[in-house]
Amino acid sequence: MPAIFIEAPTEGSEVPPATAFTGRGVPGATVKVVMAENESEVVATGDVYSGGDWRVSGQNDYLLPPGNVSVKARLVYNDGLSPWSEPRSFIVTIYPPQILVPASNAVVPSRTEISGRGFPGALVEVKTADTPAISLGTVKVGDDKTWLLPVVLDQGIYEIEAFQTNRGMTSTPSRKVRFTVS
Repeated sequence: MPAIFIEAPTEGSEVPPATAFTGRGVPGATVKVVMAENESEVVATGDVYSGGDWRVSGQNDYLLPPGNVSVKARLVYNDGLSPWSEPRSFIVTIYPPQILVPASNAVVPSRTEISGRGFPGALVEVKTADTPAISLGTVKVGDDKTWLLPVVLDQGIYEIEAFQTNRGMTSTPSRKVRFTVS
């Protein structure tokens, strides 16, 4: 069986943790993309289309870890296996977390919670969007991709943003959320 070829992501490119892979292979075969250094860690699987192209994305909400990542692929066809492709290396950048609560323009009590979604295992820091920014706290994102930060705030109008850090990489800021503490 001929070897498989990964076309995207391109070598050295920057990609998000949930990325798609494309390439060329034998029509009707199944493509399997794995971490290059751990063939048992399956990133994605799918079928090669009749024209020989394939496109697969993370299986079971698989998120690539931030930083330098290498993957390789192989074909499974009629119980045969192709040789592994050449490893493809790229950089996974960490996306900003989401702030879901409080909602923009909400009115909240002094003792409240700020919560949202992020990369599992990342640390999320919530800051005021003022200059200089004031940290309201840091919390770890759970395996379910959610985070929750209890805070006690003085009365007033606040504008906040959040950053997440994982494996030494820090995201750009989240969208800003403005709310009032009564």
